[in-house]
Amino acid sequence: MTLLAIVGISVVLAKSGVVVFNWTDSEPRGLYRLKHQSTSDNNLGLICLTTTQEFPAISAGLNPGRGSCPSGFQPFLKRIYRPTPEHPLVFDQNGFWIDGHLLKNTRPLLRGKFGITFPRLAYGRYTDGVFAISDYHPRSYDSRYFGPIRPDQVVSFAAPLLVVP
Repeated sequence: MTLLAIVGISVVLAKSGVVVFNWTDSEPRGLYRLKHQSTSDNNLGLICLTTTQEFPAISAGLNPGRGSCPSGFQPFLKRIYRPTPEHPLVFDQNGFWIDGHLLKNTRPLLRGKFGITFPRLAYGRYTDGVFAISDYHPRSYDSRYFGPIRPDQVVSFAAPLLVVP
């Protein structure tokens, strides 16, 4: 199959709502198949941020693009974590820990790429809520900065279909 055919099929699938193209650094760039629910082996969610959550990212230079979220921006792919008292999520100067394991690339940064200071989630132990976290790229804008999200901000789940690591 030629690259042109792959691109053409991808555009058709994206317009039909079956797949989404990830252009951010939060996960590998490429196509992701949309799913209605998470599975035990896949917690990758498509999330919509509120305008309040988007503003610090925009002022730091992120261009979220126009999209289908209520804020008018595009949804983002992030790993979704739902801590419980039995499986708390701990956030400290090293990043997020779940079940005693540090999630790589989650150390909080003081500033964005243009030197603007980010707000930061308070360090602590979290036993409830919904957290959107990227362990793929250390500069990802995620719950380190905007905190937990509402469950209805997770608009879909996704699985990699054709990605470039």
